[in-house]
Amino acid sequence: GAWPSGAAPFRYGDGQGGTVLADMPRRYSTVYLRRTFEARNVSRFSVLDLLVNFDDGFLVWINGKLVTGANPPRSAASQLASGTHESGQFEPFEIRDPGFFLKNGTNTIVVQGFNLSLMSSDFLIDVELVGILKDAFPPSLVDFSPKPGQLDQLNHVTLQFSEPVRGIDGSELRLNGEPSIAIDGEGAEWTFQFEDADYGEVVLTWEADHGIEDFGRPANAFVPTSAELGRYRVVDDLPPILSEIVPPPGATVRGLKRLRLFFDEPINDLRVEDIRINGQAPKSVTGFSAGPWEIVFEKISTGKVNVAWLGAHGITDRAAKPNAFAGSGWSYTVNPNHWPGSVVINEFVATNQTGLRDEDGQAVDWIELQNTGRNPVNLGGWALTDDKRRPGRWIFPNVELDAGEFLVVFASGKNRRVAGEPLHTNFKLSSAGGYVGLSSPELPRKTVDKISGYPEQRGNISYGLSATEEPVYFIRPTPGAENGAGSFKNILRRPKFSRKRGFFTEPFELELSSRDDGAVIRYTTDHSAPTTDKGQLYEAPIRVTKSTVIRAAAFRRGSWPSRTATHSFVLGDSEAVTSLPMVSLVTERKNLWGETGILEIEPRNTNKRGIAWERPTSAELFFPDGEDGFQIESGLRLQGGDFIRGRHTPHGPVPWSKYSFRLYFRGGYGESRLNHRLFPDLPLDEFEHVVLRAGMNDSINPFICDELCRRLYRDLGHASSRGILANLLLNGESQAYYNPTERVDINFLRSRHGGGARWDLIAQFGEIREGDDLEWRRFKSL
Repeated sequence: GAWPSGAAPFRYGDGQGGTVLADMPRRYSTVYLRRTFEARNVSRFSVLDLLVNFDDGFLVWINGKLVTGANPPRSAASQLASGTHESGQFEPFEIRDPGFFLKNGTNTIVVQGFNLSLMSSDFLIDVELVGILKDAFPPSLVDFSPKPGQLDQLNHVTLQFSEPVRGIDGSELRLNGEPSIAIDGEGAEWTFQFEDADYGEVVLTWEADHGIEDFGRPANAFVPTSAELGRYRVVDDLPPILSEIVPPPGATVRGLKRLRLFFDEPINDLRVEDIRINGQAPKSVTGFSAGPWEIVFEKISTGKVNVAWLGAHGITDRAAKPNAFAGSGWSYTVNPNHWPGSVVINEFVATNQTGLRDEDGQAVDWIELQNTGRNPVNLGGWALTDDKRRPGRWIFPNVELDAGEFLVVFASGKNRRVAGEPLHTNFKLSSAGGYVGLSSPELPRKTVDKISGYPEQRGNISYGLSATEEPVYFIRPTPGAENGAGSFKNILRRPKFSRKRGFFTEPFELELSSRDDGAVIRYTTDHSAPTTDKGQLYEAPIRVTKSTVIRAAAFRRGSWPSRTATHSFVLGDSEAVTSLPMVSLVTERKNLWGETGILEIEPRNTNKRGIAWERPTSAELFFPDGEDGFQIESGLRLQGGDFIRGRHTPHGPVPWSKYSFRLYFRGGYGESRLNHRLFPDLPLDEFEHVVLRAGMNDSINPFICDELCRRLYRDLGHASSRGILANLLLNGESQAYYNPTERVDINFLRSRHGGGARWDLIAQFGEIREGDDLEWRRFKSL
């Protein structure tokens, strides 16, 4: 008779959709699947990829030939899988030499799925067959820069290949025998970063055993035409110059007792004998390399100040043939009654979601200044800060602000300060409340305007001065223009949920309520945050019949909306999922995918780092036994080195499709710390960061190696970060097992080794994770 037909996956107790084999438990342990497919010009295929989502084992035949399998029975008499395997994602199995069994025309594929036992709680099998075309052409190098010849600096080389390549880890090129210190690129273009080449002859060569190849199946290796790529001569015939002076030359200030100098390259030394302030030697000069160099002298309260270099100062660069510094002097005017300008902080947005975009097309926070005086103001040397203890945190370039004119500075963390181009601070604003200060250029700095202790902020709404110069919220931000109408002060409270986040075995009714009279509630199920015009209006209990994420917020005319409340509900999942704690991360889709998404690979954003690539995310933790967990707003970044970042591929096999993450708890998102006893054997309940390890070399099964090694290392009496095991949901989708751990940061170091708050923590490739690298660079320059 005819075989019965049905849609994949074929399953019970696990997965969704497809054909449910309700009669399989306790009756049979194996399922046969068969279908035909058409193939044309089969000689074009180099390999086949069989993508299989399975629980617990399978065998596959094509045209009667056994081609692949996993966890097959141990003997021909057995009908049980030989090992356990959890379903949840497709895994690739490469089938080589398809010409031996594939034919032009109609082909037949047969799949036999095996369960671990008749008593198993679940079973699933789903397959997809993909043909991979042959690629007979190896990649070639079509261009590179800089071209061989004479240069004044050489620290990077960019290669352009004829097609996308892989296998680049930084060791492929050597500059005078030294490998690169970092790589950046994707597809066919790659840039190798090197330490600055020493002056003289420099040779760029290929590593003999490089692994560069294309994405063919099988891959074609790149073969250089010569072991030597190019020869250069690096010369230094340029003298050092001052790249920045604070306060800027020619400025009028209210007092002066300190200067700060920056050179464009390292210098040999700067001594008190080299410089004169009104003809007098300074009290002290401190600094090193290119700066900052701090010049301290007796305070000058009024009059003209002339800064001059002695003719025999001896300041040079560090070239083999040193080039002498030939800078000229400059002057200031000190007037204790001088007012630097009537510049105010007029408006800012601390949570820009869909409003003003910067030159990168990104919606980032911003601060608007206005010159309320009658005269133009040059902002060169002025500073913005979000920390009143650090008034000079971000310094303006030479920018003129006319009377009545507005200036928008993006508070993005990107640190861009080129006059005539969009300006970006090196910090972001806190949405939970904080400080914004503006100071004039004299040292020590004096505050010109500030908003101290500003209240909690919300998305796409600004905070600024009303017509009566009272700080209020504005529904419609007006960057670069007069502040508008539609202001208010009240902030609503989050909606209450009738059910706690967690695991459920049966459907239920979810009720939402507000403690604020007259408020309405909007909710979403697509992981986006509700707004006044986005989300469903809550009018009746919500029927929850499957695993769901509900995000809700309260709104009322004339009041500030509540923060978004996020609850994840896991309904009827397998024992493999419900037997471990659950971490649920929920964020807007644009934060993960698309041009600004941290997981996007077209363009590849996975190799980008820093606060500019941190995205707001709700993080939840709940337990199978109902133990109290937490929900907290946080910042989400990718975690990992350049090797895995450059190879992440969504929806591919592990480990390339399984991302490690890092959670940051900052005032900009809500709570400035995670206050929870996350690790049972650690007497700490306050964390600034948590790492969610995917386990690149141990990503699925058994997924215990890293955690086991850290625990054994700790048992030997050494300092080691704590961790737990959990399942992870990302926007409701299972990402399988994860290992939340402490991050090695100043809190970790202080808790293990003592000391104060001032630690410098520098990772590979010079990434500054805590503090700064001044002392590290000083040490290297010895």
